[in-house]
Amino acid sequence: MSDVVIARTVQIGPSQGIHLPKVWLDQLHFGPEMEMTVQADGIIIQPAARARQG
Repeated sequence: MSDVVIARTVQIGPSQGIHLPKVWLDQLHFGPEMEMTVQADGIIIQPAARARQG
């Protein structure tokens, strides 16, 4: 998975966002919620941890 995409920010209300390719979200099994962490050299985005069922 070494595809590089140049993205521009888009205005979403008072915030800004970026569009992520659907094929990437599907490939990584992302659901409607994500966890984001800021690090010194970038942002880490990963699927939200789900509570264990049962």
